[in-house]
Amino acid sequence: MRHFYFFVLLLFSSTAASGQTDARVPLRRNIQFHYSNDFFTATDHYYTQGVRLELALPAFRFLRKTYLFPKLKSGADEAFTLAFNQQCFTPTSLYNDNILFGDRPFAGAISLSAQRISTDTLQHLKLSSELQLGGVGPCSNCEETQRTIHDWLDNIDPHGWQHQIRNAPLVNYNLQLEKGFVNAKNLRVAGVGTARVGSLYTNLQMGAVIRAGRMNNYFHPWQKGRDFRCWIVVGGSVLGVGYNATMQGGLMGEKSVHVLSPNQINRVVWRADYGLEVAYKKLNVHYLFVDISPEFKTGLRHRWGHCKISVSF
Repeated sequence: MRHFYFFVLLLFSSTAASGQTDARVPLRRNIQFHYSNDFFTATDHYYTQGVRLELALPAFRFLRKTYLFPKLKSGADEAFTLAFNQQCFTPTSLYNDNILFGDRPFAGAISLSAQRISTDTLQHLKLSSELQLGGVGPCSNCEETQRTIHDWLDNIDPHGWQHQIRNAPLVNYNLQLEKGFVNAKNLRVAGVGTARVGSLYTNLQMGAVIRAGRMNNYFHPWQKGRDFRCWIVVGGSVLGVGYNATMQGGLMGEKSVHVLSPNQINRVVWRADYGLEVAYKKLNVHYLFVDISPEFKTGLRHRWGHCKISVSF
């Protein structure tokens, strides 16, 4: 684990790289909808649904006035974004009204977040900083969301939500740095380091992403390129887990009747992402499968599908 933390710090230290880049670039104007669900992998447990709706506008550039949203030393701003987030989790069975001890608790998280993205085109760097504010627990409306979806699909009425993790405040700060190492015309390889600190997640993640196909320059998003693009995405990462409120309960707030203890949590989790992205002019659609190793000692490997639709204007 010491080597893992060292490489994360090494990747983030590259934000101090010197160089020249575009001083003035157009700020992104787009709307993105992210949807994750394990229905796409024919399962219905653990991370069962996630929704994120993002809006990026130049009007949000007031975020640059706080040190919470840093800029690369030689970078240019690409986007200022406000977003709505919801994540929902269940145990392996929805048929039981009793607590399934040793299984993942029912849990939900909801938040609003602000994000700044800064890109250095010459050093092939992208820095994303995000602040999330919201709540964990019934305030997330995950119970109501799952019941509604199951009703639409004529599926079973889920049992056990009365034991979900209780309400607690959510404050999380997230930083992600991407560094391009291979930047050929039809092949991109980048390292990705992510650090999250807060009452929802505290962890460190290190990995790499390979993009191959007909695409534009990932680290020069405002440069005009091909109208039609299509490429595959393959990524892998390792996650060092410090705290996870969706399994361990909130750090503050009401006491939950069912949580996992610290010694039940796996401190290292492996993750793989693979899928396809297709884009035409200002429309981008991608679909990925996500595969993770067990998050707790008695847990199972889990898979889900993730879809993103992005429209620029």
